[in-house]
Amino acid sequence: MRAALAVSRALGEAPVHLLPNAVPPHRPQPSANGAQRLAMVRHACAGYPQLIADDWELRRPDGAPSFTLATLKHFRRHIGRRPADSFANLDRWHRWREYAALCHLAVVPRPGAAPAPLRVQRAFPAANAALLRRRP
Repeated sequence: MRAALAVSRALGEAPVHLLPNAVPPHRPQPSANGAQRLAMVRHACAGYPQLIADDWELRRPDGAPSFTLATLKHFRRHIGRRPADSFANLDRWHRWREYAALCHLAVVPRPGAAPAPLRVQRAFPAANAALLRRRP
């Protein structure tokens, strides 16, 4: 939650959507079901109007894996060009190179986290938050 709040603050109190995966493609299905995980996210977001518990991935009718690319395309269509967590492994994600055309990434470093591979850093060069707010 601290990371989501920090991202919101850095981007001028921008809304941050938190989405439980329906079908995580990169790990086993969580022991809590989708409704339980959504309830946890809603509870965690309570009192923070800039944090939005979003059930879009759980409502997807196709039951397909929760690839980030599909989620980004959804937000681009439904939210537009406003600002929208695992940077070190991004190059293992489904069609990750296409993300740059759909979004900026706000990366919150974690203590002890591995750095992203150079090819990811080059695809998403660092920029300050003010610049990102001006360029969808």
